[in-house]
Amino acid sequence: MEEIAENTGYPLKGTVKAKVSRDEWQRVLIRVGPNEFKAKDVLEIDREEFASRLSVKALHVPGANASVVVPLSLSDRLYVKARENITLALELYNRPSLVNRLDAFALLFCAAWENLLKGRLVAQHGEEHIKRKGDTDYTKSLLWCIAEVFPEASDKTRTNLETVNGLRNMATHLLMPELGIVYSPILQAGILNFLQSFKEYTGQEPFPAHAVGLMSLTTGTVEPTATDLVVKYGQELGSHLHALMETVKHQVEDEADDRFAIRIVHTVRFAKKSEKPDISLDEHLSQGNRTIVIEKHRDASDVFKYKPGQVATQVNAQLVKKLSLAQRRVIFTYNSARVKDEMVLADLDPICKHEKWKEDDNAYHHYFESIGAHMYSDACIGWIIKKFVAEPDYLNRVKKVAVEFAKRRRLEMV
Repeated sequence: MEEIAENTGYPLKGTVKAKVSRDEWQRVLIRVGPNEFKAKDVLEIDREEFASRLSVKALHVPGANASVVVPLSLSDRLYVKARENITLALELYNRPSLVNRLDAFALLFCAAWENLLKGRLVAQHGEEHIKRKGDTDYTKSLLWCIAEVFPEASDKTRTNLETVNGLRNMATHLLMPELGIVYSPILQAGILNFLQSFKEYTGQEPFPAHAVGLMSLTTGTVEPTATDLVVKYGQELGSHLHALMETVKHQVEDEADDRFAIRIVHTVRFAKKSEKPDISLDEHLSQGNRTIVIEKHRDASDVFKYKPGQVATQVNAQLVKKLSLAQRRVIFTYNSARVKDEMVLADLDPICKHEKWKEDDNAYHHYFESIGAHMYSDACIGWIIKKFVAEPDYLNRVKKVAVEFAKRRRLEMV
């Protein structure tokens, strides 16, 4: 910038830095690196044309579109392509008649992010930064751009992008419509990440003011079973597809971050006291949350269908498949004099007390007053299994807490 000021006679702080930062000289200058610029297309023009190109008015297209800025720099052109690709991705995905909309979305989504990230890198480091060494015709890959802009491997935006990139790589040989059921939370988060990054990098909204009221709908979603997929696609492909869907579902649960995935959660909740709801809309928004959980009322008997003894049976059936006999004995043996390798009815009560499930109805437990029974859900069984696998000493710990509490109660009554 100092050389520009010296050769043009313009003051460095008052004019040169301001013009460059606002891209008002983009028709005669191109950024090639940090604080480095190159003159563009000025060798064969006269002074009058040069002065015209320096004019702010020359940045606008004459006529009806006079308010539209012509994006002449490479970073600007990449930003425009990014906006067009993400718009097209949304338009295609929101057409229910398209059977292959998932793979089309993945391709355009990744193209939009690649445009956006390369525009960012060119603006920061110059055009040469994104080119492959020894090959000026090709630029570096999307994965390289992701690692450059999001260097932390644990960054949830990066994880989201890498996951959708993996989906894009499958688009030519594996993508099936059923995958949209488990991938949709990841894609939704990816769109919001894109909108936020686009505004951060360009200072502009990606969509015009009249188009911000987009609608998000989920209707009639029923996840296919393994049998459904095998019948439709055959044993090998159906089993592979089911395993992939299960993996993605677990990843969404494990990440637990709305930058990676935004889930539509259906829960059953009966507020016994209107002054003590789970959460209010005003409270949720005031805390800066981007995600609003909409609760859908369902018949509680369809969700909470397990008696306490059935919970133990279900847990045991699944743990036999996951853990060895020795591992199960570590979980269930409380007294070394009596070795156990399975969950019994009495094990559920200390868990419920420790997690405070019975204090009110929730996703794991529901009390049916009409029959005077405590019933439990699939979510409860899944939670217990994950807890036992992750923390083999968990049951022993909660049992000890329950025993100590009972002792204190007896002493208080004496």
